[in-house]
Amino acid sequence: MRAYRLPVSVLAVVLLFGLSAGCTPRELVKLENQNLELTEALDAAKQDLRVSVAGKKGLESQLAQKDQVVAKARADAKRWQEMYNAAEQARRTLSTQRVREIEELRESGVRVTQTIDGLRVEIGSDILFDPGKAALKPEGLATVKKVAAVLKGGQELYRIEGHTDNQPIKVSGWKDNWELSAARAHSVLASLEKNGVDPKRMYLAGFSFYKPVASNDTSAGRQRNRRVEILIVPRLVPKPMPAGTK
Repeated sequence: MRAYRLPVSVLAVVLLFGLSAGCTPRELVKLENQNLELTEALDAAKQDLRVSVAGKKGLESQLAQKDQVVAKARADAKRWQEMYNAAEQARRTLSTQRVREIEELRESGVRVTQTIDGLRVEIGSDILFDPGKAALKPEGLATVKKVAAVLKGGQELYRIEGHTDNQPIKVSGWKDNWELSAARAHSVLASLEKNGVDPKRMYLAGFSFYKPVASNDTSAGRQRNRRVEILIVPRLVPKPMPAGTK
């Protein structure tokens, strides 16, 4: 503790007051030291209070920032839920319309199924292609033309998928089933475009034999797996993000 000296005049007054009150000089010094300790303790308490007030303001600022983050997250979650609901509604509407429109294609060997991804139009490769080939044969061209007549009037997106069985390529000249499945999907896409389907709404994918719909252990199963599918996906235009968000 630092030494503290009273001015001589003040000390004289204190001594006179203390003596008049019956205090000895030693007791007066003790009282002076106690007063100094109390003063220093009060100053320390004031400093602690200032620190606590500053800390409280800092915590309030952090809480306010976190509240903003939570509010943004809730707004984003609401937006995505609205988009999901719109997609579900569009999917249900699409399935009702499209199944009705392409029902007549079933007689040509086309399957129409509703999946979690969307409405699927499945055409067997035996209708579309000769074995090991990717060029559409006359029957395939006629079938794709009928499908195009239905698709070109819509505004959906169309994913044309090529699928094969698991038999290795031997004499057809293709590198592998990946190449064959993609080439067959491309042939169907090109024919759809030629028959009026907007190419901006189409894209293709080749899946080789990795998405079978039947067992490849039987001849009938392998025949079912050799196919081209057209996935009809509703095209949604999301709401614009609020200003200042990413």
